[in-house]
Amino acid sequence: MTRRALCATAGMVTAGLALPAWGRSFGADGRMAYGPDPRQTLRLYPARGQGPHPLVIMVGDATERPSGAMERTARRLVSRGMTVALIDRRPSRHGLQAHTSDVVRALSQLLARADGLSLDGRFALWGEAAGASVVLLVARDRRYLTAAKIDPYRLWGTVALGAPPETDPTFTRASAYGLGPTRSLYQGQAGQAALGTAFLDGLF
Repeated sequence: MTRRALCATAGMVTAGLALPAWGRSFGADGRMAYGPDPRQTLRLYPARGQGPHPLVIMVGDATERPSGAMERTARRLVSRGMTVALIDRRPSRHGLQAHTSDVVRALSQLLARADGLSLDGRFALWGEAAGASVVLLVARDRRYLTAAKIDPYRLWGTVALGAPPETDPTFTRASAYGLGPTRSLYQGQAGQAALGTAFLDGLF
């Protein structure tokens, strides 16, 4: 697939942003839908204290919903004045491009409601395992954000933990790009959530 095809994929992110009313997307389990697929849901952890606050999008491995360890990390970030969205996304068969679109779709839905959610417009990305590959690609190729009319310079920082080895440096891999608009990047090993938390705490 060519880079032209990538741009077309990014454009579909914008085309698909018309979703059901936000108020109808709360499930019985407290999750909110950000897209039509049953797996396109997120759990929002509002920041403590007076806002507005920065937003952190957290993405786990592609094969399962975010783990209990990620939920504990989300709560630690909340205690440091950040609102956190822990997102689920479509099954792995949809591929990295779909997962990237899922992250941007969820981010766009939340930023569009910045006033109601007491967000200040700044955001960070946090990915673990396969999710780390996703957030690195969003951070390094600004077309994903600009296609959804999100200012890439609002991306304050990126945390990528335990990213799989990049064996194919093409348009599907973050290493195919420069650092792009990312102001700061912490790339660590799986299990280094405390270091990632301290990194974001220092940024915000």
